[in-house]
Amino acid sequence: MTRDIDLTVTTEHGLAAIEALKKAGFETLSADSEGDDPMVIFRDRKTGVEVDLLIAAGNPEALAIEEAGRKSVFGTSARVATLEHLLLLYLYSNQPRHLGDFASIVQSGRADLVSAERQLFEMHPEMCPAFRQRVQAALHPASSPPKPRHKR
Repeated sequence: MTRDIDLTVTTEHGLAAIEALKKAGFETLSADSEGDDPMVIFRDRKTGVEVDLLIAAGNPEALAIEEAGRKSVFGTSARVATLEHLLLLYLYSNQPRHLGDFASIVQSGRADLVSAERQLFEMHPEMCPAFRQRVQAALHPASSPPKPRHKR
């Protein structure tokens, strides 16, 4: 549903994940160590695919890792977060691509929005209004501004 790969690891696996991506030939584009959950963005030199590595200290990331199911990804078995968990992860990001990823998941109709909000309420009830706002914005995006008339 998205155009990049989002990886989330717990703090105890953060350095190992960074080293593994570098060893695999990914270059570091940026690193944000502010806040509780550092993020490092990598790019595959061959394909240009970006990988967002979030190093998580708590929830909702830890829950997403704990409850991730196994799926086949690029020919290998990997643990993959549910769409509901992705919504919760993207809720805490203001990066334009994560806002777009959140909207794409909501618009797909494949995520259980009630379940996602219930999980959010159990973790961080104060974030429920922000979740509802993002869902509404995804379902009813603002209309585009009118195109200016052509001047002759």
